[in-house]
Amino acid sequence: MPDDYLKNLKGRLSYIDLIGYYLANFKKIRKIDDVVSKFQTKVFDVTDTPEQQMIRSMEKTYPGEQDYSFIFQEDDRFSGIFDLDFVDDALANFRAQLFAEGFFASSKMNRKYDTVLEFIMNKYGKGIERLRVYDKAWHGENHGLLITLRKVKESPKPSISFTIVDEKFSGLSTLSEIDS
Repeated sequence: MPDDYLKNLKGRLSYIDLIGYYLANFKKIRKIDDVVSKFQTKVFDVTDTPEQQMIRSMEKTYPGEQDYSFIFQEDDRFSGIFDLDFVDDALANFRAQLFAEGFFASSKMNRKYDTVLEFIMNKYGKGIERLRVYDKAWHGENHGLLITLRKVKESPKPSISFTIVDEKFSGLSTLSEIDS
């Protein structure tokens, strides 16, 4: 994420607050205005930037899908991007990535990951470990949602990736695949 875009932010947004909002409101969010009005100056729309357009050109989409991307900054140590995919006026997918900055980025990300994991486990329990590429996954009592958490250590910037996907768009033929 180019630092030039971060200069357009007027406020800070906690990663926990961001994912907490989507965990509580996923099924209620019907249009992008619901998000923009909630976070206003704390996020910056990068949907139409050349970088995001290039990424989108390589992705498979559903008929009627509309995609959006926003950047945010938590503090001087962490910044992130979140993507929203709407299909037929309903939120189908939310993904939020958080990146660590500066010296000791890996250890900062490890502590942040533990904080996020504890937050989610307090709401949804232990979860299922090691589903494909994800460290943890939750489903079942989540009202038809698949929730995943992943820590990426291999990239130039350590990161966390958190997703909420409507099970209709999860890419799994059935959620029973999670348990196998």
